[in-house]
Amino acid sequence: MRQLGSSAAEFERVLRLLFPDGIRADPDGLTLSCENTQIRFAIRTEDSRRLGSLQLPTIHLEISLLAGEAATATRLLALIDQANQRGGG
Repeated sequence: MRQLGSSAAEFERVLRLLFPDGIRADPDGLTLSCENTQIRFAIRTEDSRRLGSLQLPTIHLEISLLAGEAATATRLLALIDQANQRGGG
């Protein structure tokens, strides 16, 4: 389980940038197929977080390894985490 300060559309865009041919979407989330590994991301939109007058979209991810090696999945998830980081000030 992970919580991201992102919208579902932003998360999907990042995945498609990283893995252009490896993403399949359905009404409940996304499935990544890469390097003989399949990772399922069930996405649930949550209430936006407020920081002063700023509202940040938030999603809840349930992540499941459907096929492949755990070490490969861990490496792919690290790439995804890095791509979803936002700069701070």
